[in-house]
Amino acid sequence: MPGVLAVASSSLDLSRMDLKLAALSPLVVERKVADGVLTARFTNAKFLRDKVFQEDGEMAVGLDGVVFNWAELQREYGGEDYFHTVKAMVARQGDAFVKALRGEAAGFVHDKVRRRWVAFTNHTASKPMFYYHTPDLLVCSTDFGVVVQVLHALGRRYTLDPFGAYCLLTYAFMLEDTTLVSEIKKLKAGQVLAVESGKATVSDWVRFQGDPVLKESKADIIDRLDALFNRAVTMQYEKDREYGYDHLATLSGGLDSRMGLLTAYELGYRRQVAMTFSQTGYLDARIAGQIATDLGLEFSFYALDQGHYLISAFEDSVSANGGLILFLGSAHLLSALRRIDTTRTGILHTGMIGDAVLGSFLTGVQPAKAKVPAGAYSTFLVDRIANRVQAIMDQYETEDEFLMYNRAFNGALNGNWTTYQFTECTSPFLDLEFLQYAMRIPREYRYRQQIYLDWLRVRRPRVGRYVWELTKAKPFDGPLTRKVKRLWWTARALSRFRLDRVSMNPLWSWYRTNPALKQFVEKYWAENAHVLDGYPELKKDVEKLFHWPGTRLKGPLIARTQVMTLLEAVKRYWA
Repeated sequence: MPGVLAVASSSLDLSRMDLKLAALSPLVVERKVADGVLTARFTNAKFLRDKVFQEDGEMAVGLDGVVFNWAELQREYGGEDYFHTVKAMVARQGDAFVKALRGEAAGFVHDKVRRRWVAFTNHTASKPMFYYHTPDLLVCSTDFGVVVQVLHALGRRYTLDPFGAYCLLTYAFMLEDTTLVSEIKKLKAGQVLAVESGKATVSDWVRFQGDPVLKESKADIIDRLDALFNRAVTMQYEKDREYGYDHLATLSGGLDSRMGLLTAYELGYRRQVAMTFSQTGYLDARIAGQIATDLGLEFSFYALDQGHYLISAFEDSVSANGGLILFLGSAHLLSALRRIDTTRTGILHTGMIGDAVLGSFLTGVQPAKAKVPAGAYSTFLVDRIANRVQAIMDQYETEDEFLMYNRAFNGALNGNWTTYQFTECTSPFLDLEFLQYAMRIPREYRYRQQIYLDWLRVRRPRVGRYVWELTKAKPFDGPLTRKVKRLWWTARALSRFRLDRVSMNPLWSWYRTNPALKQFVEKYWAENAHVLDGYPELKKDVEKLFHWPGTRLKGPLIARTQVMTLLEAVKRYWA
């Protein structure tokens, strides 16, 4: 994905590397080579003042993304520009300078005097950072594919990581710092890589563990949640205003996206484009359209009907996430973004992981350790990696902590990675202070998202005027009413033989009724299964998964798209 690159070697010629620094939209590309160091940026042409790519005789800085508190940091540290602000921060705080940044940013700092490198990601790793390190070579980049390119150009051997492959075939995303290449790692959320004198160390600059638990009353917690949320929305939308952009926001039938959009609207950010993608006629489209109409917002709807977008967006979706996450998870967003005039809009504002932050990952009031296959999309092959996955899970205090760092940060933020092809992306639920506070709310309040609903009831009643797609009822309806309305909605769709309207993306229905989609998937397998010929055991398992009929409700398409994602990635990196 777009961003920055740094390569350092005292023994290799870096000047002749021919790298393809490209994305799905026009990029701003710069490259510098000197004294055994190559640095480059290849970023989308948005928010360029925020994106530092500058050096002097003492330091080089490459930072990609948006930082919401640049002005505040500049005042505090006295830098004449953002580059000199970073220099002052590093001089005063060392590697801990990253703790002061607020936003969606990742990058590197090269201290030329000390010959020290620091690469960092933000607190959720929504701006990822991948790295390769040996005593004579350091490569770090926000783009996994670019790191692979560098290794290939330098003649360095790199190998398929079987664990990463099985992660993709089970969880549909990578666990921990794993990638598809054994020699390349990814910084986990809130981590910093420091390299000096040939030695590399990785450390946490922030960690979300939910301790100490808040002792405040529920009323005080709601007040604080509301204040932090308003602050986060304001910071994120003000970045658009700073650059003169209109606001672009996702909107669906869920609670999270409408929370951000409605809060921004009530705070005075009215020039919003509401973007929705769904099967025509499903609740997501109907509810989002109603909200946009009531607020008088520009409404952009992309119909997912019959799943044709899965054909047209397949290769580009894999390119956008490096093949590290199931392409199915962001192909609809990619297709919808291509219909938007992103030259006039700024950040894509989402409601990502609001439900997870406020309790949907909890399986009970009492803390419980994670057990395999928690968080997996497909359990068909999970036994192949169960022991290693359980060892990872055992490092986390609770199941919800494991799910937050892996399913949320490593998987659900696939949409952010895709968006960076065109612009920047953020969510108020991902704000550092909001996350830190929310994770400390007592479990009995977060269980079944009760604190979320209480917050809406007290502070955001407007959100409750519209049906909640998850329950097919309004958020403040009682449990019995929710159950009855959900059964009624499903029965109504089935009685009218509209199986295509039982979800936002009814994959089972599309695969059964769209011959073009089925033919595309089966043809892809027939033409590309051979790329795993060098991995006989893996290929045998992949073939079983591809031909698995799936569950009665979901069918075979999810498993087959997991296989396709892996095959396409292997083609790109090893064919």
